Amino acid sequence: MKCISQGSVAKVFSTDPLSPVGISSTLDGHLLITLKDSESKLYQPNSRSRRLVRRMSLKGNVIREYEFQKGGKMGLFTVPCRVLENLNTDVCVINATSDSTGELVILSFSGSLKTVYPEQDQRDNFKFTDVVCDPQSNIIVSES
Repeated sequence: MKCISQGSVAKVFSTDPLSPVGISSTLDGHLLITLKDSESKLYQPNSRSRRLVRRMSLKGNVIREYEFQKGGKMGLFTVPCRVLENLNTDVCVINATSDSTGELVILSFSGSLKTVYPEQDQRDNFKFTDVVCDPQSNIIVSES
């Protein structure tokens, strides 16, 4: 990760061997970074794949990782693309499931899965491209 300040660019920390896809700042001044490995096909993660959201300090210290559902075996993401934290401290992640489909995964601050939108049988109709929240913590997504 690099920091641009007053016209200069400086390396702050690295996420190697994972590649960053999306980044946002949190209410408490940390970063949320979506990460993916390059070990498997893009939309076909396997048992060795890493697809996650990492909460980090601005100095690169890992605070928390959101990668698995409760129990630690089932991955939460195919390709986490965009991420943000709303005023309720929910972590909202756009998860691409193919070139033309996706879902919105909402986690609690602690990492518990709150909901996935749309439901499994409706996902062919949605390709989310970005997510924001308004001051009342309403989640707003754009889709193509």
